[in-house]
Amino acid sequence: MGAMNDLYERGTGLNGGKYIADTVAYIPESYEELYAIQVLTATVFTTIDGNITGDIVGATIPAGFILYGVFTEIELASGSVIVYNDVVNQ
Repeated sequence: MGAMNDLYERGTGLNGGKYIADTVAYIPESYEELYAIQVLTATVFTTIDGNITGDIVGATIPAGFILYGVFTEIELASGSVIVYNDVVNQ
């Protein structure tokens, strides 16, 4: 049941997250991993580091879009997002 429980926790946001609507770089704590970014309003990234190939920096990502991956740092030029934590291993 462990894998299913992890999937449930991820899919329902039980591991928490953070609302971001400023232009300050966000780097998760050492015990956190970000697995999803939900775009609330049209957003342009200044920085988006992680395991996504290609470059979306500077592109406008529309509201309602969700990016999945492992993200180690994000910074917005504009817009607002919620970043969701992966399973936390402390």
